[in-house]
Amino acid sequence: MIKDKIQNCKKCQKTYIFSSTGCDLCAGCIKKCPYFLSFIEEFFIGSTSGTFGRVEVYANNGANEYAIDELRFIFKGNKLRSNKFHKFREAWDFQNVTKEELGKVKKTIKDNFYDNG
Repeated sequence: MIKDKIQNCKKCQKTYIFSSTGCDLCAGCIKKCPYFLSFIEEFFIGSTSGTFGRVEVYANNGANEYAIDELRFIFKGNKLRSNKFHKFREAWDFQNVTKEELGKVKKTIKDNFYDNG
């Protein structure tokens, strides 16, 4: 039934008829925002010396269900619990982004959230 497939694009909020692929972006927004970000924390059981994880980058074109890239973050002494990181994660986790926005996320992680020293 067509009525079941009508929904709003997650990015531009315009109403479209979507296929059953599970994608919630219209074709225009997929072209404009070709990447999807997902933050994942990792840990070693019993470790309290640091926290680390990754941001998985997926292509929005549906051609591959696996991440096409990953951005690593690491914090010594569990500094991951900082408000700065939480605000950053809330702003970008599960977001569809442009190539320029992906570049900003990469730079922010490199400059602020990769404490390897």
